[in-house]
Amino acid sequence: ATGTTVIIEDVAFPIERLADATLELQGLLEKYGYSEAIIFGHALEGNLHFVFTQDFGDPKEIERYSNLMDDVTAMVVDR
Repeated sequence: ATGTTVIIEDVAFPIERLADATLELQGLLEKYGYSEAIIFGHALEGNLHFVFTQDFGDPKEIERYSNLMDDVTAMVVDR
């Protein structure tokens, strides 16, 4: 669809916090309605990737994306 983009993000955590961070990331994606998102990564490096689609043609969708990324940023900084 016009305005829709595939987003690939990277986050990293200390390995001992990776499992909890994965669950928290799943919860955030669910909270903001990104049910099609995929999470994968490099466990030995503490790295997670998540992929989802985003509509940048709708102001409400842009706000949803912004809120998700604010929460993801806070999660990464806190962990």
